[in-house]
Amino acid sequence: MKLNAEPLTGATCFVDANADLTGKTSYFVRPVLNGVEQAPSAAFTFAAGAPPLPYLSIPLKTPEGYTPNDVSVGDVDGDGEYEYIVHMTGRGADPAMAGVTSEPIFQAYKLDGTLLWTINLGKNIAESAHATQFMVYDLDGDGKAEFVCKTADGTIDGTGKVIGDPKADWVGEGRHGTARDRTGSERDADGNMITNPDGTHNFSKVGRILSGPEYLTVFEGLTGKALATTNYNPPLGKPELWGDAYGNRSERYLACVAYLDGQRPALSCAAVITRAPRCAPGTGATASSPNAGSSTPTTARPATRNTAARAPIA
Repeated sequence: MKLNAEPLTGATCFVDANADLTGKTSYFVRPVLNGVEQAPSAAFTFAAGAPPLPYLSIPLKTPEGYTPNDVSVGDVDGDGEYEYIVHMTGRGADPAMAGVTSEPIFQAYKLDGTLLWTINLGKNIAESAHATQFMVYDLDGDGKAEFVCKTADGTIDGTGKVIGDPKADWVGEGRHGTARDRTGSERDADGNMITNPDGTHNFSKVGRILSGPEYLTVFEGLTGKALATTNYNPPLGKPELWGDAYGNRSERYLACVAYLDGQRPALSCAAVITRAPRCAPGTGATASSPNAGSSTPTTARPATRNTAARAPIA
């Protein structure tokens, strides 16, 4: 049954005011090219008695102590239907603030609530809206989206494989030192900012991750299997080079997928404040699991500390 008399040329939304959801109801669309209707899309079906809601409710298997947060979508199995990659968050902390956080967790779901995989980034990635920028995109052109994010020693992929050193612990402890910055500095029992005689402020190192290797990993979208891991670029280096010595600036990230040559997708990663070096792994990157003392080369070349190239999967 055709529901609209004319093709929808504006917003891609349509209200079926006469829908009868007491029985099984299916919808599909037909594109119109040059005035000619094309083949129908795959149908989307409401079960009999489905409630008339303006959204789809997907049952989740949320880990205890976590809540669903940011979501990105992509077709990870090539069936033409989006799957949902959910960032599950527990106890988080802004990069300006000290404190041990929960381990960031990601899960992939189909529309019916089928859990495809769980990836745990581990203790050496802080839980923060700033720390993990994740991309879901078909980077190798096979019709199936991959999942990409910053990883570290102890990250567990969707098949249970550990990236890097599973025993490494780079989470900071104790007093970090002083700085002239005020944001995130220590306060007294009354909540007043503590200022030293020289005008500096004290910062706690507890929970801050300012050392240890950093990686960028491409995961298979369907299984969560780590396909390729390379050293994260730009590297942290000395935290004070970012404008402070306690990670407020260095641990704020951005990322995107861009067609830098107009033909192929590339990942672009950046740290946000004071300096904004950008980098995407190059086509020459060697896909490997990081080991102590190893170095994974890339073809990305610095240009005023901004670099960009192709994603590291064939």
